[in-house]
Amino acid sequence: MSLSDSSECSELSYDEVYSLDDLLQMKIIDNKVANWIKQNPLPDDDPLLLLEYRDPNVANRGNEIRLALIANGATEITPTCI
Repeated sequence: MSLSDSSECSELSYDEVYSLDDLLQMKIIDNKVANWIKQNPLPDDDPLLLLEYRDPNVANRGNEIRLALIANGATEITPTCI
């Protein structure tokens, strides 16, 4: 499986820290995810993973990717927010 460079996948920068309000305003997350995060604060060493599938071959395997992440200890908030 070939994955495209993740820097193409969004307007987020790897060098910046984004607040919950920033992510909401950018429409990266919705209110459901924001409310979950408020009720379950994330530790600094446990980042939020947001998935965006742009390659159809990868998108077709989205469920497989999601299940593999969960099998390895990830908590699913929504199908694209782990």
